[in-house]
Amino acid sequence: MSGNVALFACSKCFTKHPFEELSSGQQLCKDCRGSFPFVKCTYCRSEFQQTNKVSTSTICTKCEHNVKQFGKPSACEYCNIIAAFIGNKCQRCTHSERKYGPPVTCEQCKQKCAFDRKDDDKKVDGKLLCWLCTLSYKRALAKTKQGDADRRAQLKLAAQRSSKTREQRLRGHNKRPNRVDVTKVDVSRHESNDGGTNAPPAAKIARAGNHRPPGDLMDPNSSDHVVAMTQLKEQMASLQKQMAIKEAVLLSKDKTITELKATHFTNENELRNKMMTEKKDADAKIDHLTMRCKSLQMELASLKKSNKRGSKKERFSLNDRCRKNCSVSDMVVSFAFSHTFKYPVNSVTKAYTRLQEQQNNVSVVEEDPTQEGPSMSCTKRTVSMLNPFPKFFQRVKLLKEETVAFFEDIWTQESERRVWIRSRNLTWEEEISIGSVVYVSPSENNQNWTTWEDITALDFEHCGKFGLILELFLKRKMETTKTHNIKVMEAILEKMVEREIIF
Repeated sequence: MSGNVALFACSKCFTKHPFEELSSGQQLCKDCRGSFPFVKCTYCRSEFQQTNKVSTSTICTKCEHNVKQFGKPSACEYCNIIAAFIGNKCQRCTHSERKYGPPVTCEQCKQKCAFDRKDDDKKVDGKLLCWLCTLSYKRALAKTKQGDADRRAQLKLAAQRSSKTREQRLRGHNKRPNRVDVTKVDVSRHESNDGGTNAPPAAKIARAGNHRPPGDLMDPNSSDHVVAMTQLKEQMASLQKQMAIKEAVLLSKDKTITELKATHFTNENELRNKMMTEKKDADAKIDHLTMRCKSLQMELASLKKSNKRGSKKERFSLNDRCRKNCSVSDMVVSFAFSHTFKYPVNSVTKAYTRLQEQQNNVSVVEEDPTQEGPSMSCTKRTVSMLNPFPKFFQRVKLLKEETVAFFEDIWTQESERRVWIRSRNLTWEEEISIGSVVYVSPSENNQNWTTWEDITALDFEHCGKFGLILELFLKRKMETTKTHNIKVMEAILEKMVEREIIF
């Protein structure tokens, strides 16, 4: 029969053994199981046997492969084991949630990481426990059983030793002297001895005097220390259980503190971004209202001046200018106009950028997308164009410039789909002021349309009385240029629609 038994090879040393002698997990023989210890994986916390004495790594092969493929894992949001290679959950919790539904609270560690299998046989001692608590309970139960077996073996060994000692003592006391040959005993002497009817022999009396009953022998190995050791082990087990409960409570509190810190950080960032956005909107509104106030003040000054002169012609010209939403003072001219594009804000901004690239020499000076928060971006650049004044005006020494440079900053708020374009002149900066503010926003009638609002102010105060003529001339030229630019932008948008650039 022994020749017909199937033999299987050990997965480590490849020696042949019966199937019962190999381990159920990795198919190792007794020698290999003793040579390589069982350790816990650092990530998944499962026990495995090391297969190499040189490498003392505490990471199982499965987790080692996942680390090479996905990188270091993070903590699972259910069981807090550092084994979440993909997403926020480990593979064990992911499969259990898919199979048994959402997790419930573990009755041991009080964390929401246990899965109800709807089977009372799967519960541990009638309790619904998570995977880690189940392993801890089984490990403690195995240690208790092993301790009970050791105590029984010690008691059995002590009993055997005491019985052997008792038998040896009994054998030493029960040794009898050599019997006397009855055939050679003197009859007369025997009869004389019979005269004392109840007198026992001397050897028998001596043996009887030295004899002790078995019940009088005391066991030298007392079992009091065994009871004390058992009580200490039970006390250690209860203390370890209490320590595990305290650690679980501390871990849950740490998790709650971390979640609260993350929530506080997120709320703080959102409030900061909202504050910066509102501040930017307020600044834009203040700029718009400031320009409007200047325009109204200039209109008021012009009306007062016309009333003093009493000129009907001048009154008519001022009324005409007021109808056209422009105002003239002694040295300042401002005008404003608006236009509605039937295209989104992003497309209109792209069309404006292409228009600037086609007509002017544009150089980007600085791009700072995080200057006013994550929701705002700013592009600062310098735009150069030809001198708008004709050669007749260029006879003036101040205006003898072939090109005029403007500094332009474009603020974009993508979340609200709003754009602010501000520009001011760099050439003649000390003598002349040419500034404009463009506000681009979704139309109130249709959110897919764009409202273009432009306000421009001209100040030639340092040019004397000749500055008023320059202001009026430049105002008309800029009105014509801006109207032409609007038409060009409409054409660019139509081409973008044909090329399917606008979505």
